[in-house]
Amino acid sequence: MSSESEEFRRDLLNLVDTFVADTAEVKGMMVRLTDQIESMEEDLGYMNKVVRDGNGRPPMITRMELLEQRLAQIEKAADRWWQVWVAAVPGVVALISGLIL
Repeated sequence: MSSESEEFRRDLLNLVDTFVADTAEVKGMMVRLTDQIESMEEDLGYMNKVVRDGNGRPPMITRMELLEQRLAQIEKAADRWWQVWVAAVPGVVALISGLIL
């Protein structure tokens, strides 16, 4: 019976040692993850500041709004030129055909 209890004791100690080693590895991973999360929080905080408040320049949101407004103006102007072109072509064609005939 003592050999069985000795074997059981060795197996139990082996299990406990393995558990302690695994726990230490998990703790190390948790420390690394915590450090990475803190670093990411700092980076995101800086990015939010740049986007929201600017970084010595106007904020990104304001700059994007200005770009959208300018794009809308350009599109509106392009639409006008297309309308002028469509209106003018028949008149020019009629004038040329009238001069030729």
